[in-house]
Amino acid sequence: FACALFKSANIYRRIASDKSLKKALRYLKASLNLRKNFLTSCDLELAHNLVALGATYNELKGEENNTNAIKHYHEALDIYTHNQTT
Repeated sequence: FACALFKSANIYRRIASDKSLKKALRYLKASLNLRKNFLTSCDLELAHNLVALGATYNELKGEENNTNAIKHYHEALDIYTHNQTT
């Protein structure tokens, strides 16, 4: 189900209107929450989801969205870095 939400979010991201991007954010957040219930905190699927969230926030523009984008990118970077060193 998390994968279906993630893929649906990508479709909404391609539409690229503010309305569709906000819907994509809802789907990506739901996907991330589901994945967090079933995956370890350093699973690469979580990182991919976080990058997609960051990219979607970035597409929405604005200071608050940029801050959220950076936050999610850093969380993903931590996971990627952890996986590089283990």
